[in-house]
Amino acid sequence: MKLKLDTNYPELGEKLEAIAKDNRVDNQEVISFSIEADKLASGLQLTYSQNLLTSFQKGVDDLSDQLQKIGIAVLKNKLSAEEKERVDKLVQFQLAQLIVNYNRVLGK
Repeated sequence: MKLKLDTNYPELGEKLEAIAKDNRVDNQEVISFSIEADKLASGLQLTYSQNLLTSFQKGVDDLSDQLQKIGIAVLKNKLSAEEKERVDKLVQFQLAQLIVNYNRVLGK
């Protein structure tokens, strides 16, 4: 895997390690992260904004779908190696933005 993530939650770490071992991710593995997040969100309420957690989860699910579509578009459009690298770099920067912001607001 090109982009790695460390966590302080053993159950998440185990899932990430399993994926890293075979260096392959199938759709069920991707969906399993969403399912686990849904379980954790069940019954939680944050008073800052209505449906805040639901909105966040939907945003991440939508982001995951868009990432899948970008991968398909890269294949279908037969991008050059340089163009593929630019798309890969762009996506990694955007994902890093999320991780950095997580660390800024919750990961302290």
